[in-house]
Amino acid sequence: MDMNTLQDALIRDLAALFKDFKLHSSINEESSLRIYRQFIPIRVGEDEDPEAYVPPEPYIQVKLADGELNDRDERQTANVVLMIGVCDHDPNRQGYSDALNIVEMIKLHYGANGVFGKSFEVETPIRWAISDEDTHPYYYAAVGFSVSAPAIYREGVETT
Repeated sequence: MDMNTLQDALIRDLAALFKDFKLHSSINEESSLRIYRQFIPIRVGEDEDPEAYVPPEPYIQVKLADGELNDRDERQTANVVLMIGVCDHDPNRQGYSDALNIVEMIKLHYGANGVFGKSFEVETPIRWAISDEDTHPYYYAAVGFSVSAPAIYREGVETT
């Protein structure tokens, strides 16, 4: 099973989990949680047409960090990091709480049922971190875990 399939399946699963979840963006409009594959898009259009600008936040960035295949007949593993970014202009600086709520939803979801895409399984431990950098009005968190995926089989080799 290739890692692009894993990443796409995880994105679909997260999109379903957060389909009704809304927060405010940096332009202070209510927005659905965006889910990005590996990288956040480069910001374009902000200077030319501010009306057409779509801010990237709130978001989850689904990053494949690395992986390992120990044996052809064993399940392979991939390490995934979910980067979370939110924006909260309120001067009380509690935007970290929105990021933490997303972390909690992810932990509960994959802690209760770690299977997604029919053949991928989130392994424990599920790790998380929240940024303590002063980046107001932006707040960041991350969730990391390993995913086991189906083994790679040798083509043209008969098994008995």
